[in-house]
Amino acid sequence: MGIGSGLKNFQVASHGYIDQDKKKRDMETPLASQSLLLLLVLTNHCTATSNPYRDALFTFTDMEDGDPMTPTKAITTFQFNLHKLYATICKIPSTDQVTLLLYMLLHRNPNVKKYIMKRPDINLLV
Repeated sequence: MGIGSGLKNFQVASHGYIDQDKKKRDMETPLASQSLLLLLVLTNHCTATSNPYRDALFTFTDMEDGDPMTPTKAITTFQFNLHKLYATICKIPSTDQVTLLLYMLLHRNPNVKKYIMKRPDINLLV
């Protein structure tokens, strides 16, 4: 797949030119690009049955949230730094993969939605 070498397989855009943004991103962060694609495949596979990857993605909480877990809350699989996630999503160029992940998180994870909606710099995301 070209992760360990200088040779890359990159897509040619529909108009016949090489997609320079994708090529640059894949050369700079090939592991991150492939990891995001793997995460999307794992969470969208077998959605009719119980999918632990999907359940984990839709229930994680913010590790910097001062609200301790109470027994009435659903048990979450892990905590994640939403500030770093938000900063990363805002920093990288918009791609189909990042947009799909953001869409899934906003619509299915109430903790992410709550965090993003209270951000004063939401215009960076848009």
